[in-house]
Amino acid sequence: MQWLNYMKFTINFTKKMGTITIKGMHFHAKHGYFREEQILGGKYTVDISFDTDLSIAGKSDDLRETIDYSVIYKLVKKEMQKPSKLIEHLGQRILNTIKIQFPTIKNVELVLYKHHPPINGSVDYFSVTLHG
Repeated sequence: MQWLNYMKFTINFTKKMGTITIKGMHFHAKHGYFREEQILGGKYTVDISFDTDLSIAGKSDDLRETIDYSVIYKLVKKEMQKPSKLIEHLGQRILNTIKIQFPTIKNVELVLYKHHPPINGSVDYFSVTLHG
């Protein structure tokens, strides 16, 4: 019984991990390897999901106790305004920025879509998926 009492104090059973997902953040931005892309820009979409402790916000109903979705959007928007040649680089920059701002989030998945890329053919989009 001593061991069970010890375990009760070392494991936090109250944490309620959950997933927050933000889909369809749309931007016009000037990313790309080719000069025309850097001048004219194009359409991009970002989806992000991550795990975080939702137990306090679930009890308190207080925005200050969770991840504010509007802050995530603002961070993504800010990074989208900084030119990158590759969407791989841009996606990693967004992922890093979010993880620095919110160090408690886990299992981040970010999908970055580049719509109608300039290739000799018909393609809806290219996308990269990053995990961190």
